[in-house]
Amino acid sequence: MRSNLSCINVYKKRNIKSEVVTQLLYGDTFKKIQKKRSWIKIKNNKDNYKGFIKIRKFPQNQKSSHKIHKLFADLYSQPYKKSKIKNKL
Repeated sequence: MRSNLSCINVYKKRNIKSEVVTQLLYGDTFKKIQKKRSWIKIKNNKDNYKGFIKIRKFPQNQKSSHKIHKLFADLYSQPYKKSKIKNKL
């Protein structure tokens, strides 16, 4: 599964007053381990942290919106596509 919000707190326990063990940023992927009431237990694919997120923070009918076709991106020296390529990511 993939995070579709800019930032989602991942809690140690099923309680918003619990310690935040990590955060999911937009596009981060995770595995859903268990669903219990209004919480989902997840495992973050990036750093393997396990924790809980609120179900309302993650819609169930989410669809992919973008596909990546290149494994790199050009960094330009100016904010114009015709300017000199400074580096690659």
